[in-house]
Amino acid sequence: MKALSSLRPLPALAVGSLLVGATLGARGAEPELENYIEFGGGGAWVDGDAAAFQQRHGLNRKGFVGITDFFYTRSVTNGTLTAAGHAIYENNDYDFTLRYDHHTKGYFLVGLKAFRVWSDESGGFVPASLPLGGLSHYGLGGNFHALDRTEFFAEGLFKPTETFDFHFRVSHARRDGSKASTMEGVTSHTRPAARYIVPSAWDINEERTVVDLDATLRNETSTLTTAVRFDHSENDNTRYIRQNPNEAQERFVTTREQTDTDLFHVRGVATNRLNDRVFLSAAYAYTTIDTTLGGSRIYGRQFDAVYDPTFVRTGNNHGYFDLTGGTDTKQHVTTVNLLYEVDENWVVVPSFRYEDEGRAGAVEFEETNQTAGFVPELFEDVGDRDWREWTTALETRYSRIAGWVFTGRAEWAEGHGDLTEQQILHEGTPHVEVSRSSEYTRWVSKYSAAANWYPATWTNLAFSFNKKTRETDYDNSADSTNNNVGSGDRYPAFIKRQKFSTDDFTVRLTLRPMRGVTAVTRFDYQDTTVRSSEVGLASVNSAEIKSTILSQSLTWSPASRLFLQGAVNIVKDEIDTPADELTGTAAKIVQRSQNDYWSANLTAGIVVDEDTDLTLSYDHCFIDNWVDNSAVTVPYLMSAKEHLFQATLTRRLNRNLTVSLKYAFASNDEVSSGHINDYDAHLLYTKLQYRF
Repeated sequence: MKALSSLRPLPALAVGSLLVGATLGARGAEPELENYIEFGGGGAWVDGDAAAFQQRHGLNRKGFVGITDFFYTRSVTNGTLTAAGHAIYENNDYDFTLRYDHHTKGYFLVGLKAFRVWSDESGGFVPASLPLGGLSHYGLGGNFHALDRTEFFAEGLFKPTETFDFHFRVSHARRDGSKASTMEGVTSHTRPAARYIVPSAWDINEERTVVDLDATLRNETSTLTTAVRFDHSENDNTRYIRQNPNEAQERFVTTREQTDTDLFHVRGVATNRLNDRVFLSAAYAYTTIDTTLGGSRIYGRQFDAVYDPTFVRTGNNHGYFDLTGGTDTKQHVTTVNLLYEVDENWVVVPSFRYEDEGRAGAVEFEETNQTAGFVPELFEDVGDRDWREWTTALETRYSRIAGWVFTGRAEWAEGHGDLTEQQILHEGTPHVEVSRSSEYTRWVSKYSAAANWYPATWTNLAFSFNKKTRETDYDNSADSTNNNVGSGDRYPAFIKRQKFSTDDFTVRLTLRPMRGVTAVTRFDYQDTTVRSSEVGLASVNSAEIKSTILSQSLTWSPASRLFLQGAVNIVKDEIDTPADELTGTAAKIVQRSQNDYWSANLTAGIVVDEDTDLTLSYDHCFIDNWVDNSAVTVPYLMSAKEHLFQATLTRRLNRNLTVSLKYAFASNDEVSSGHINDYDAHLLYTKLQYRF
């Protein structure tokens, strides 16, 4: 669904700021006050699903307060010192940067950024009114999830001479907290056939450290840049899924995913202007990625349980523990670009790219079965992948015809790869359970053309067309399974060919028929066809994806004290596959995926007097795609209505002090969640700005 305007209180609405600036500018004479600090706070009163409100608008329902914005700058010895940022308590929204700019030698800065993302653990929905009966929703409580993202960083640029500079950036980022998962647990309470609607959640613990170093040497016609990146990350995430809650076969599933990754990247870029019309650039990059894997999936009587061979599991409850292993990736990339200016109205850019990538990986784990008393079995999975790809492209820009600018690009790529995979059971006499060996070739072609027409100073018409085709052939020389059509298991090597074809067309009309009026009309159409050929089967269209977007915006300033802006977007988006046309027992199991919606917004900025501005805005989004097929499976599409009204009053008390008051009303009516995610929310927010 298209996001509505945010309820975030900062920064102040752009329209209001422009009106403020215009009014202050009219007063003339007094010197500009560069520095300022803003204090603000507010709260929301939510009737309904407060967690859904927090997730949608990124605000703490309990209220927030703090320094919403500040900026301070002053001249110091040989340079300028600047501090900027904000700190909003309860939203966990912090941003601080301290920067020193030397007049000639570069700059240095340090900073902190932190923000919080909320999510709602609402699970799926199955109507209770059908003949089979059952629960409409299976909430388990604890649905207020918050995930904090924090980054500390330092950056600098040192220029000892006019021909040499050195740049670095060091950052340490962290994600910590919990969030809802899209993988849901099963329950049989809804109807005799189980439905996966039980909400689940992630516990996130991730850290990443990145060091970037680069140096550039230049003269009048050439530059040489070398760069190095060190990237280390550690992830320890756990997903909690409750299966068949409050039933005889209730299980708690704890899946732990651990990855440690070390990336080393080095590159060199050289550019040279050969003459007034020819410019040459070339680059080479080498990257290594070493990843260590660990984890487990345990079915138990509670979360975070250890494996118990006596615990009875049901269905296909295969778990594992003591997973160890990793992958090793090495990549080489070379590019060459030549820019040729035929004349001042015609530019041609041919280019070439070569990529060579190799990846090897292996993991071991103890697999567990659903049968009580089952003895874990030691499995080993190994795989190798090699890939080589050549890409050539030609780009041009032509503007010799008065009022017209034409651009075009053509790109062709051909790649060859090898893939081997094996799963080996080591219990008793080691033997191969699953294996494959495949060679594959991929052809990619991309064509794009665009034209901009300027028939008059008040109008502009732009066209663009893009076509992309990707075709992959698989030669499966070894396969451990029977690929006959009647086989019950054709995995892993059953695809022989896949072809993706995409056509994309865009037209945009911009009109300025009179002073203060701007209208922009845009139409986008995209059609993607996926055709697949599998062993023993005829080639079929396995998917068709169509997207149509029509948008219209209008900006009007009928008077110096009034500003109006509105927009409407209509989107039709669907994925059609043969599976949604099946009949008999398979009917309606797979739905035609649709994401059709329309949205509209209107904003008005009013200068009430020389010291007072009023900004009003309204946003609406309507989506209606949900179809109740819960008799055969879980409904996945969405139907909802959203409304958002905002009013901001800004009053300048004097040259230094400005106060603003904001009220907002947000509403969500969601049929596809059984109205469990509905809410009506009122927001009140105030802010005081002091300039100095």
